[in-house]
Amino acid sequence: MKTLNTITGFAVAAAALGFAAQSVSAQAIYTMNGGKVRDTTGATTAFTNAGDNGFTGNVGFDFTPTANESVTSLGYFNFNGTATAGSGLTNAHSVGLYDPAGTLLASTLIAAGSVGTADTNGSVFVYNSVTPVSLTAGTKYTLFGTTGTSPGDGFVENATGTIYNGITYNQNQYNASATLSGTRSNGGAINFQAPGYFGPNAIIASAAVPEASSSIGLGVLLALGGIALIARKKSVKA
Repeated sequence: MKTLNTITGFAVAAAALGFAAQSVSAQAIYTMNGGKVRDTTGATTAFTNAGDNGFTGNVGFDFTPTANESVTSLGYFNFNGTATAGSGLTNAHSVGLYDPAGTLLASTLIAAGSVGTADTNGSVFVYNSVTPVSLTAGTKYTLFGTTGTSPGDGFVENATGTIYNGITYNQNQYNASATLSGTRSNGGAINFQAPGYFGPNAIIASAAVPEASSSIGLGVLLALGGIALIARKKSVKA
């Protein structure tokens, strides 16, 4: 019985020192509060209303995490939900995450009719959970989403908003495939605002670092481990 109590105390002390499971925070790669919304026909609706050519294919961007992260969900922008509360997507949208070699790491299909929820900037995205994908700090990844073929759903150029502070936005990307594809056509913009192709999005999860000093904590844990071992030996002799 003494052995059990000592080991239990060891576990409680370890947790108190910050060696319990790390807490995890999650947020979208970006949020938007403005930009030029266009669809497959070129029709636009505010955010802003400058006319433009239509586009059917894959839109997206390259990004680089500044720390090791993981992607837990993939999603697509629902402008219909932003403009008219409760309206679902007109088209289904495939969304894919690719590594630098063009290998598909995760994908999902956002169903037509999906509504989603508004983020802190009022933009509405629909997300599906995926098997978590680990991202390596300093490695460039590409996020693509299909626009659909019917008019109605919008993607955004010249977006204004906020990029998650653990992500560096590199360059917009596109291709004219009607199905999900990782082909990169190097759109050329090297910032969030101009022109940018924003439809696909992802939820990034990062583990919070414990505050306790690992070196001090390790020494105390080793000492507690020795106490537990001595207590166990005494219990066996008794």
